[in-house]
Amino acid sequence: MNDGSGKTRLTDSSPRGKWNLLMNGRILWFKLPPEWEQPQAEFEKNKLTPSKTKNKSKTQPILSGEQITAARKGLQLSQREVAQKTGKSQSWIRDIENDRFRAKAEDQMLLRRVLGLV
Repeated sequence: MNDGSGKTRLTDSSPRGKWNLLMNGRILWFKLPPEWEQPQAEFEKNKLTPSKTKNKSKTQPILSGEQITAARKGLQLSQREVAQKTGKSQSWIRDIENDRFRAKAEDQMLLRRVLGLV
């Protein structure tokens, strides 16, 4: 078998870690074909251009747990009653009121409607 390396072969014994060095080796020089560089330039151009699909809707401030609790108690509703009107669970209402997590935008609107905060 003549692989052009003289008297040694690729499969001859070699220093410890040879294959790891080969696998982790880096290509020091590589020129990209011109057709490969064009899509990159277009990608960069699109990346810097702001999106035209962003809608600037009027968003209302996020309801805090205290506001929800105060509104619910002002209407003399229990957490269970608010949960039934919103289609959520009582534990979800409790967690929102205790600020364990925040409701999504559509759930915020639902709570505002049910609690009369619109």
